[in-house]
Amino acid sequence: MKIIHFISVLLLCLNVAFAQTIEGKVVDSKNEPISFANVVAQQVSDNKIVGGVVTDEEGNFSLKVKSDNEYYVIVSFIGFEKKTIDYSTLQEKSNLGIIVLKELDNKLDEVVIEARKRLITRKSDRLVFNVAQSLSSSGGDMLDALRVTPGIKVQNDELFMIGKDNLRVMINGRLLKIPQQEVSNFLSSISADDIKSIEVITNPPAKYESEGNSGLINIIYKKGRRNSWRSRIRGVYTQATYGRGSLSGNFNYQKDKFALSSNLYYTNGSKLITDTNRFFFPTETWEGTYPRRYFSEPSISARLSLDYNFTKDFLIGAQYLTTYGRFRTVNRNDRVNVFDNTTNALSRTIRTTSNNLEETPTHSLNLHTEFKVDSISKVEINLDYFNYTNDQERTYNTFSEVNNTVTPGSLDIGNNVGDQDIDNYSLRMDIESPLKWAKFSYGGKLSFTKTNNALAFFDLTSGTPVQDANRTDMFTYKENTQALYFSLEKMLSQQWIINGGLRFENTQTEGNSTSLSQIDINDYSRLFPTLNVNYIANQSNIFSLAYNQRINRPSFEFLNPFENVQNPFTIIRGNPFLQPSFSDNLSLTHIYKQKLVSSLYFSKVTDGFQQLAQVDPVTNIQEISPQNYYETVKIGLTESYTFSKWKWWESVNILDIHYSDATSLVDFTNAGESGFNTYIATNNSFVLDSKKRVMASANFWYAFPGVYDIYTTSATSNLDLSLKFFFMNKDLQLGLNAYDVFRGQRVRVEGVTNNVNVSFRNYYDTQSFRISLLYKFGNKKVRVKRKKFGNQDEKDRTKD
Repeated sequence: MKIIHFISVLLLCLNVAFAQTIEGKVVDSKNEPISFANVVAQQVSDNKIVGGVVTDEEGNFSLKVKSDNEYYVIVSFIGFEKKTIDYSTLQEKSNLGIIVLKELDNKLDEVVIEARKRLITRKSDRLVFNVAQSLSSSGGDMLDALRVTPGIKVQNDELFMIGKDNLRVMINGRLLKIPQQEVSNFLSSISADDIKSIEVITNPPAKYESEGNSGLINIIYKKGRRNSWRSRIRGVYTQATYGRGSLSGNFNYQKDKFALSSNLYYTNGSKLITDTNRFFFPTETWEGTYPRRYFSEPSISARLSLDYNFTKDFLIGAQYLTTYGRFRTVNRNDRVNVFDNTTNALSRTIRTTSNNLEETPTHSLNLHTEFKVDSISKVEINLDYFNYTNDQERTYNTFSEVNNTVTPGSLDIGNNVGDQDIDNYSLRMDIESPLKWAKFSYGGKLSFTKTNNALAFFDLTSGTPVQDANRTDMFTYKENTQALYFSLEKMLSQQWIINGGLRFENTQTEGNSTSLSQIDINDYSRLFPTLNVNYIANQSNIFSLAYNQRINRPSFEFLNPFENVQNPFTIIRGNPFLQPSFSDNLSLTHIYKQKLVSSLYFSKVTDGFQQLAQVDPVTNIQEISPQNYYETVKIGLTESYTFSKWKWWESVNILDIHYSDATSLVDFTNAGESGFNTYIATNNSFVLDSKKRVMASANFWYAFPGVYDIYTTSATSNLDLSLKFFFMNKDLQLGLNAYDVFRGQRVRVEGVTNNVNVSFRNYYDTQSFRISLLYKFGNKKVRVKRKKFGNQDEKDRTKD
């Protein structure tokens, strides 16, 4: 309790001069909370503004003022009549309770539209997609909801932020720390019906970690209904080249002060992934085809979250998240056809068969507490532990043949073995302590990570395993980070609002390779500023200027030096000495009637990294590993329009055009690429009957040919169609989905390495048909003991 006492004294010292706090909640005539409403305190004597805040997402506010002043409070929001609370009322009570704003009489058409919550809400630093209001998301999973979220593109089950380079996923404000190959499975385990909203945060506040070059996705769970329990069971079967199925269920329970949330997901099956490439060597052209069947046998994830309210101002909770993936990749017919450039005739074929087995169990444990030091100051503490293990083994057999005859001496058989174990401990504290003149928050985080990598390679060509010392290593990687931040939000007037912050991060890394007898130490510190300036011109026009700096640290997968030998000429490996990249982002946004959003943006990435192929034109050996190989500048325009004139049709449409100029940081590639990239998308949902028991959706996006870093890219497209049927008072839901109807998600990437032109084209079996069945049930009348205070609705908490 000493730390609590210390924080209490510190906060009291900060607030000693401000004795009175005014609290309340602002709603409309339909009792819907009004977020971003202005609450301003003005002196009676001269009408001078002595304090001001804006309401949060739930319409709540907390405003501090000096007790020796006479003042009144004005509550306002565009499209609503102002409400003034006089000094005598404020003397009698500090909690104003529910404050109802009346819609302006001359805006009756807008009142009709606002009667139901907006599908999309634009705020100063983020877009809020209200999943609960989305027709497309109903009855689907989290990945389905992200497919129709404005500004987000789902391609090959990977997430991208339109016009940006990288993003991170959060659950209820905490970063999701699971392996990249598990992210899509984890998101598929979450029912969209359990999600309140998705925040696309293009300019993250200083409170959030600086990770992610462009921004963050924050998935927010619905609040649990008080004194109730509910459950859902969902089964899904997907047919692509091969079939795969999944079964998931969740259970949520709240009674009195106690809240429990749980989730279990199981999937099994396989899919076909086909990679193709072409290498134009001086005397030969190599055309490779690598079809591989990727088995998930099985993949399991589970989540258990517990919260307990000791009092209305003190909560303590825990969450456990685990995933287990057993992935097997079988390559039966890898082949590389080698053509003579002089005669264009096939000179030989390199054939490879392989089997790769990978097991990836993860464990995440979060302990958290929230409490109020006084009526307005709140403290949140999170203690986290994360463990990730990757045991991998790959065996391959390769040989060359001419006219179906094996070339003598070409046989090569090998076995790769790799064990990776990662432990991370972190402690985070966040404090909200509003001041008289601004909202003020601050905090810090300590993070400690250690990774052990054991690698071995055995030559099996002779029939007896022979260990290769040059490909055997024990590599240890440590990364420790300390962070401090503060944020301020100030209302300069009823039209101007400014908020910003500064985050300081100090990071130490150490990589130790026993085989190389080499220790690499890196120590760097960095400031990450964030700024938002908002101008509310009138009820139809809002302008915002945003700036931030971000960091993108390498994933553990990229840092793992494990070698994946495709054949004697193709080796894929990680890079334990990869460095982080940094970005600067600037945007100017105009919001018109919450329907049309226009944004001009600028982004610069330094020390950018990604997988890079380095080809030797003499030996024809291709080594693929992540490298810090590019610097990119982007300037672009994004237009987003939401159409919801009729209740039976909702449509979200996006256009993004940006110019990209990339410079190579390595001497074995081309100098860089520059050019325009254009992306269009339209997501449409339809209600086919008056009782909303039959719904359909058609979602389409198209990316024109363009450039990506130092490469050129071909056009890609995607069309998804779906039908949904609701039975038994919508407790039973049947979904039929067709994904990538025209097999458009096959991008071709071209570039140059060591004066060798290269071309890659990969297809991840995205054309598929899915049938899903969801059943939900529960009880809204759990018997409870009566208390003097009401049970607060608590958020389902997940680790990161």
